[in-house]
Amino acid sequence: MMRTAPELPEETLRQWQDAVDLVVRLAGVRAGLVMRTVDDDIEVLVRGETPGNPYHVGERERLDGSGLYCETVLRSQEKLLVSNALESQRWRSNPDVRHGLISYLGFPIRLPDGRPFGTICLLDDRENSYSRDVEMVLEKMRDLIEGHLRLLADNSRQRLFASESLLRRILDNVPTSVACCSADSEGRLFYLNEQFMRTFGYTQADLPTMDRWFELVYPDDAYRAIRRASWRATLEGLLQQKGAAERKEFQVTCKDGRVLDVLIGAVVIEDMVLASFVDVTEGKRHEREIVQAHEALVAANAELGRLATTDPLTGAANRRHFDETLALQVEQARRYGEPLSLVLLDLDHFKAINDEYGHARGDEVLSEVSHRLQESLRVTDRLARWGGEEFAALLPHCDAAAALATAEKLRAVVSAPSPSGAWTVTASFGVAQLRPGEGPEELMKRADAALYDAKAAGRNAVRAR
Repeated sequence: MMRTAPELPEETLRQWQDAVDLVVRLAGVRAGLVMRTVDDDIEVLVRGETPGNPYHVGERERLDGSGLYCETVLRSQEKLLVSNALESQRWRSNPDVRHGLISYLGFPIRLPDGRPFGTICLLDDRENSYSRDVEMVLEKMRDLIEGHLRLLADNSRQRLFASESLLRRILDNVPTSVACCSADSEGRLFYLNEQFMRTFGYTQADLPTMDRWFELVYPDDAYRAIRRASWRATLEGLLQQKGAAERKEFQVTCKDGRVLDVLIGAVVIEDMVLASFVDVTEGKRHEREIVQAHEALVAANAELGRLATTDPLTGAANRRHFDETLALQVEQARRYGEPLSLVLLDLDHFKAINDEYGHARGDEVLSEVSHRLQESLRVTDRLARWGGEEFAALLPHCDAAAALATAEKLRAVVSAPSPSGAWTVTASFGVAQLRPGEGPEELMKRADAALYDAKAAGRNAVRAR
């Protein structure tokens, strides 16, 4: 199971925490949880703050074959109620029973496109059939969480299109029509380029959803039914193999009544479908335009991929992409017995720069520091903006001694005066080499502890653990 969770803001997690605590209090049970799937595991995302709750945020279990209550909920995508596991041959050896939790009520949580996100559940150390009221409240809390996930998905897509003027220029200037819709069952259309509106005459207000598109451009009921079925099959295939483009020719009715032969292609990017529409009514003269349109879509796909993995201010990788890279590098280092080191750095007294010179100067400092770091690292190294004024560098094939030397070089590079001479900044560095049997979390914790050692040593220093 691939990671399914979008990035979750702290405010959203606080709201989910309040929801779980409320349900636990109303039900009078020992534990309440929100779980999510991460890679091939299931992870505790939110736990009810009740005495005796044995679970902790961040704990993981291998999902496949675990025997957990939540595995059954995720596989079936249905509610599960177990009143007393000790009286059930199926559930008496359930891993949760070792905590004395013999009753369970849980619901699946789905992402906007219908894929599993995780579960919300209650567990108790006594036989409990859970009242209908408790069941209804838990289900409503599940609906609240799914609503938040829909909003997060919408906001992510809108930010990606609204904040990146370069991408809009690409799409608004390709010599073909382009539209973007959500990849879920609702099929909300949230972007039409200028060429699309010129070609077909429809505006964003005319086409809020794919359903409305089918109604307007395919007025014949039988042909519309064929097109709907074709779209569903195409979307299902694209979701199973993201990034694969597919082009088919259809007759499309424009707003002014004209009927055009249109070659329609689609590509899935994250949870969006980017579609191209090329008018081929005049035949072979448009073949070159088709090739150009497809190349533009591929370029746009590449640009969207870059935007999804890159911090827009510094050009370094973002935290989500770095987490995925770290997990892959740790797995490779274990498999081949290769050294792997991690360097964390934090700019010293950065808040003072923002306070004294303003956030524009602060952004300038972050951008310049990131540029210096990337220029000083090897091609195989990976740099990310970890947060605020903190950066992380992953050094494959690099032991502790080499990593310390690299960190010292980076410290000197960072502390050099700015090109204008208007500012100087220093940084503290924490270094850690991957140890046998260690995972990404442990490696990160040691590097973070070393960073705090460097801060405690007076800053502008390098320390290792």
